[in-house]
Amino acid sequence: MRNNNILDLIIYMAKRIRVGDTLTEIKSDSLNHYNSSEISAAYSWILQKHPAVTEHKKKDFGKYHRVLHFAERMLISSEAYGYLLEMVNIGLLDNREMEQIIERVMFQSSEPIDIDKVRKIVQSHVFDTDSTFRNHNNMLRGNETIN
Repeated sequence: MRNNNILDLIIYMAKRIRVGDTLTEIKSDSLNHYNSSEISAAYSWILQKHPAVTEHKKKDFGKYHRVLHFAERMLISSEAYGYLLEMVNIGLLDNREMEQIIERVMFQSSEPIDIDKVRKIVQSHVFDTDSTFRNHNNMLRGNETIN
């Protein structure tokens, strides 16, 4: 699925930014297993979210450590929870967004949630419900490129 590739690339870029790399350094990397539309969409997303990814959310992670209560642990696998924590750590999600995802799982599921299911929820959150994607017309659509 194409959005999976874009999300994977966004996660990769956010991790690199988290360790201090610049977008220029990331762009010079070999990204040959992604097509130009996926790369453009990921860059566009990062540029739109850049201040949140690099500053605010990075600080936010150290202030708050969410522990799942018993009922949540029954539904959310430790791998899925670890994935959510990683998304907060790299700035893809903030604590409020992670809390919303946990609430969504608790209200909508009666079956255990594994890492694949939580990845789909994060993907849906990033591409469908995030106001950055819905309210900005200057966002690349995925079939455009940055020159």
